[in-house]
Amino acid sequence: MSLPPKALRSSIAHYATFPQSPVSLSQLAAFGRRVDPGVVLRSSMFLAEELPIRLARRVQELDMLPEHLADAPSIKRVKQWYSTSFAELVSHPRPTLSRELRALLSRSAASSTPLPRATPNPNPASSFRSPPSSSPSPTSPQSTKPRQRIPLERYFATATSEPGTVFPPEIYAYNASFRSLLEGIKRRHDPTVPAFAQGILEWKRVSGPLVPANPRRTQARDRMIQAALERFLMARIGIRLLMSQHIEIARYEEQQRNGELSPPPEGEFWVGAICTNTNVRQVALVAIENARWVCERHYTGLLEAPEVQLFCDEALTFPYMPGHLNHVVFELVKNSLRAVVEAHSSRNPSSLSGWTHSEKFPPVRVIVAKGEEDITIKISDEGGGFPRSLGEKVFDYSYTTMPGGRLEEGFQGGEETAPLAGLGFGLGMSRLYARYFGGNLELLPMEGHGTDAFLHLNRLSSSSEPLY
Repeated sequence: MSLPPKALRSSIAHYATFPQSPVSLSQLAAFGRRVDPGVVLRSSMFLAEELPIRLARRVQELDMLPEHLADAPSIKRVKQWYSTSFAELVSHPRPTLSRELRALLSRSAASSTPLPRATPNPNPASSFRSPPSSSPSPTSPQSTKPRQRIPLERYFATATSEPGTVFPPEIYAYNASFRSLLEGIKRRHDPTVPAFAQGILEWKRVSGPLVPANPRRTQARDRMIQAALERFLMARIGIRLLMSQHIEIARYEEQQRNGELSPPPEGEFWVGAICTNTNVRQVALVAIENARWVCERHYTGLLEAPEVQLFCDEALTFPYMPGHLNHVVFELVKNSLRAVVEAHSSRNPSSLSGWTHSEKFPPVRVIVAKGEEDITIKISDEGGGFPRSLGEKVFDYSYTTMPGGRLEEGFQGGEETAPLAGLGFGLGMSRLYARYFGGNLELLPMEGHGTDAFLHLNRLSSSSEPLY
């Protein structure tokens, strides 16, 4: 069922007035430890309310992008994806619950195991808020007083149904249909980051430099765009996290009920998409191998990428999403490999022929340390570094050291299949992944020698999402 354009715009404006409900990794993990149809149903009910609110806010943000960035064809395509997903969610039929089942699912949090307490995200809130404006949009989330919502604990209390509770067939059917809906939405949104990168390139080709040249106005424009993209992409991480977590616990419940469960890899314990004992060394090894493979594929004729040395306790584990950790380590190692290859090549790196790491390139070093609050990963290279004057600019989504970056028309892949460099989103997205649950990413360059990247991860997993 699709909504007429006018009704869709009105519905988006309505949902955007409601507040979002931030969660932490530890809360998601606690909720999904014991999975049954009631758990899946409560998760479905929460997401059927939460996701339209988050999507509506993102659609409105796309409308308010500064400097005509919203007019770029690829940005319009992203807006269409989000609008379509919003319409599908609000039009999806809700289940009819009997009085008895409704009473069971509405049990107060006081009679259930309480959720772990979330701590405030330590990253500066100003990083994710809209800049002050004297004339806010009448439909913007900031222009309307937020409405009240059912508390998170009403959905995510960790005790749900009594053992042996019999659920009606329509509950199983609804859980299956809602999971299928989220799988389709998640696939639709897979190319969002590459599409955003392409939209920036399209906008830059059309807008060009400010004429007459005005450095102060240019800096102000770039800051506005950076803040807008940071908010949107940070929110996208949370939307995908919630969808991934629900899809995985719903799939687990179905497989458990049908006797089709496959044992997890030895020593791993998963709650949905969260691995409660993520092995840092194992994730890093996979990310390193993938980054070296991409490096070898990118530089034609390069037989073997520079060596990457990993120093990490084999038994170091903590609760995290391995996909997030893999993404960030992959991006950082990929950047270091590229810097090393290009800094130590005496000819055009795109035509390398027959060099191996042992003959030509210094190694990249990855060192992992565990503290009381953080797990820190240091990635050091001898790729020449960069001037300190660049500062935060290296995290800008319109910044790249690779000229002429572009995606093929109609590119539909995710971040993993995008080019090695040239889109300007790698470091910015990596820092967002690190910050999302209380970590951070810092770069310390030594110009003329190399760069040290420090990836800080909150090992307690108690930090809430930085929603605004």
